[in-house]
Amino acid sequence: QSSGINAEYGGALGGGEQRIPAATQVEQLLKNAHVLSFREIQEALPALKEEVILTELNKCAHLIQGNWVLSSKSLHPAGSKSDLTGVPAELMAHHRNFILCCFAKSPVVERQYLEKISRIPASEVEYILKQVSVLHPGKGWHFKRDYCLSDQAAAQQKRLSEMYEGLYTALHLKNHRDNPLVAQFHSSSSLPPLSTGAAAQLIERLGLKNIVDHPVVVEIAKTVKELVGRSACLRSVLQEMVVSCVPPEHCSTLLDGLLGVLNMATLPVIHNGHQVEVVARFG
Repeated sequence: QSSGINAEYGGALGGGEQRIPAATQVEQLLKNAHVLSFREIQEALPALKEEVILTELNKCAHLIQGNWVLSSKSLHPAGSKSDLTGVPAELMAHHRNFILCCFAKSPVVERQYLEKISRIPASEVEYILKQVSVLHPGKGWHFKRDYCLSDQAAAQQKRLSEMYEGLYTALHLKNHRDNPLVAQFHSSSSLPPLSTGAAAQLIERLGLKNIVDHPVVVEIAKTVKELVGRSACLRSVLQEMVVSCVPPEHCSTLLDGLLGVLNMATLPVIHNGHQVEVVARFG
């Protein structure tokens, strides 16, 4: 089997592995194979020591069901676009991360539920699923590898499951309340709707009277509450939603004003070694 793994995946490195950086070898292997156990990776890269492989895997991959999958940021580098439909890398990475978190929670995923909360074409959802899972007609999409127990599996599995909640809020759309994957979030907000009067006062205070109408602000506030829910949401996701309703130069002003009215705030969070901004609710 060792020679088979090498021929199928390791051969893509073109030989001369000693001259290729370890990080490149590990990343390229996972790009070609999509899902591999640690043993399979060792077999495909026999020249690399175990500790070197583990170091590189922790930089560029996730452990899903005890098997290694290339991280979305490695597969979709910033500034790139999907070859299939031209979807920007950031949006592809958000959706792929969500799908990986679904598989971290369960080895079986229903495509129809993913498509309900998706903001990318259905063909892209299918493409992501085909990389890491196999369709069993009538039974859903099954992760490509059986669960593989390892020393790191439990810790990584827990971390990915915790990411799931935040990634859900980043992808959830207000008209998809029937998604059973995330039903527990549907009645998350006890805040009353923003009144038209309050919206008009906010617009006046922010100096946006000739920029946006109060019914639009009421609708934006409703969406912000649902996206944040009882958890949190990436600020970039909220900004993307707001910028579709108001000119880009006024987006941050309106969003910050709404967050104050809704008793929410922007917080810096370290995620995968990088600082990102999330919006959370208080009280």
